[in-house]
Amino acid sequence: MAPLADIPTRWFLATWNLAEQKERERFQAVIYDPPESMNTASLTAPQHLTFLSELNIKMFKEIKFSDGSRKIVRYFET
Repeated sequence: MAPLADIPTRWFLATWNLAEQKERERFQAVIYDPPESMNTASLTAPQHLTFLSELNIKMFKEIKFSDGSRKIVRYFET
């Protein structure tokens, strides 16, 4: 994660081929409708970074939908 205007941001490679994309799908988990307190800002707070690394979470992203629902996708070390 890198801060961009105080917003934690993750950069992705634009050159992944289909095989690499499919490999990434195998090492992920999704939390549907997480509590409001579980968001990008709270998960990137310094006190949670150790927790994330202990679970071998390499990165995560929060996805917000137009109907107000959300999900958090976690990507694990391969």
